[in-house]
Amino acid sequence: MGLRMVKIVVKVEVVPYNEDWPRKYALEANVIRNIVLDELITITHVGSTAVPGLVAKPIIDILIIVEDINKLDQLDPLFKKEDYECCGEDGISGRRFYYKSDGSIHVHAFDERSHDKIELLISFYDYLKDNPDIAREYGELKLSLAKKYPDNIKKYKKGKEAFTKEIQTRALKWYRHKDVEQI
Repeated sequence: MGLRMVKIVVKVEVVPYNEDWPRKYALEANVIRNIVLDELITITHVGSTAVPGLVAKPIIDILIIVEDINKLDQLDPLFKKEDYECCGEDGISGRRFYYKSDGSIHVHAFDERSHDKIELLISFYDYLKDNPDIAREYGELKLSLAKKYPDNIKKYKKGKEAFTKEIQTRALKWYRHKDVEQI
């Protein structure tokens, strides 16, 4: 009997902004705080669901910054108890990735040594919040790609790549300039 390949189809769903997303983030942030306790430096809502008015895949992305990323591995049983799948680095060096088994929450954990990755995530979504026209353009792109590739998450992500790289570059410059102005 030969091996059978199973193709998993991930439906690309982009929905209008949901006013409940910030509350859902806040509730889950408390769960995560109770798991990581003394290791936690900060926790924040990132991703498209963190940008008011922006269409998004209905997944809450949470960024946590911890003292020592390696110590999180010892906390996997606590994450599992809260219905999280623990995925280790999951393709990004220095990160720990967790997701709720229903797919509704993604947690991206880094320690301060990953400053560049953290800055990129935070600056991108802060930039979208401060630039509603860019956010609207990003939303339109996501909607058109979701319609074009409803069953192909890889092509959906690839279709966003050039736009997001351009915005990331602008966002980092803006973010760093904003920080200098505040000093």
